[in-house]
Amino acid sequence: MTARTMLRRLLRRPGLAPALALAATLGLAAQPRTAAAAAPVDEFSVVIQGQVAGRLLRSTEPDGTVTTDYSYRDNGRGPDLRERWRSDAQGLPVAYDVSGRSTFGAEVRETFRLPDGRARWTSRADTGDQPAPDGHAHVPLDSSPLYAEGVLRALLARPDAGVPTIGGLTLRVERVARHTLDTPQGPLPLALVALVGADAHPWYYWVHDDGSHAFFGQTWPGWALLSKGHEAAAEALAARV
Repeated sequence: MTARTMLRRLLRRPGLAPALALAATLGLAAQPRTAAAAAPVDEFSVVIQGQVAGRLLRSTEPDGTVTTDYSYRDNGRGPDLRERWRSDAQGLPVAYDVSGRSTFGAEVRETFRLPDGRARWTSRADTGDQPAPDGHAHVPLDSSPLYAEGVLRALLARPDAGVPTIGGLTLRVERVARHTLDTPQGPLPLALVALVGADAHPWYYWVHDDGSHAFFGQTWPGWALLSKGHEAAAEALAARV
């Protein structure tokens, strides 16, 4: 006798049909709810002297909030940072949190908010609250390289303008070089850009040279952070910096 035949016979018995229907309903109610679709995750590899030594994970929620997990080790030392930020329409972060440990083990805990034309922040170095109109950028004491993506996009969208920082500096971007990677999916155009004004020396980044200006990586001799799957390009890209 098949299961279908047995079920039909049971349903013909008086009083059993309602009971079975109720049991089926309760059984369905007891099933665990399907988990909400996880936010997409982008992965980047830290490459040190040709070896993968860590990673940076980025997830972006439907409302645009970004969270990262950044960690690597070089001779036993390296950062462990967890970030969360939300950006305005230009791509400039208006809310930022980071916690964890710096490269040499110091505690990292910093927050920044830009509500109603004011900037409020706390870090291990200082605390502040001052007027700051829209369009200002915050430069954290400790952050992952990926944090710069929003600032770079805002600057590359208006290369003749600068972005003021909360500390009174002005950030600008300069295109330094272009490079095309040969990948199994075809040519991948990249641009090397220099972010100036945040430090005594420029900060160099690789971005997609396709109009999106999406972050691709950061390199210097012996060290690289690159989109996962492109680790072999570390040496060639570092040679261009």
